[in-house]
Amino acid sequence: MGKKEILFFGKIKILDEIKVKNLNSKRSVELMNGFAPDLLVSFGIPIISNRVIDIPKYGAINLHGGISPEYKGGNTIFWPLYKGDLYKVGATLHYMVKKVDSGKVISKVYPDINKDDNEFSVSAKTFMYASDEMVNIINYIKTKQKSISGEEQIGEGHLYLAKHRTFMVNLIGPNRIRKNLKNIFINKRTDRFY
Repeated sequence: MGKKEILFFGKIKILDEIKVKNLNSKRSVELMNGFAPDLLVSFGIPIISNRVIDIPKYGAINLHGGISPEYKGGNTIFWPLYKGDLYKVGATLHYMVKKVDSGKVISKVYPDINKDDNEFSVSAKTFMYASDEMVNIINYIKTKQKSISGEEQIGEGHLYLAKHRTFMVNLIGPNRIRKNLKNIFINKRTDRFY
């Protein structure tokens, strides 16, 4: 974690850590099969193969920093802020399937946004709220001992890649975001599909 993240979230202790070079490798799949997990939870990792997704009893859930299906790929909190699509800023917690960011939606989390925010503060709030919601989902699955049915994603949206965030976009982005947030106040909310 960087200095900003540590100041915002505090230090986080990792209890157990097993390092592998590739999550989709034969060795990783063997390790995960050996653990026989009930649930796999991911955030900010490379694409996971179906061999891995299919291991947990109750499925694999991803925390996607963006509202799917409208904003898929990367920098998906930045883009709605940049475009002024402020009611589509948030995170989607969804089941992982072969097609990236396309599985059934379990929850969508939208942060509170106001004129004093910026890309970092909105991102930090989004991931804090989404992490809390992930805990709620895990507890729900643990209590019910079953997967959540979720809701199908309807529509294609747009896939944002790193190449879309060009030098010019980065140069004008902060000012454009500040302008888009000028007279805004949006309350935090969570849409649950369980």
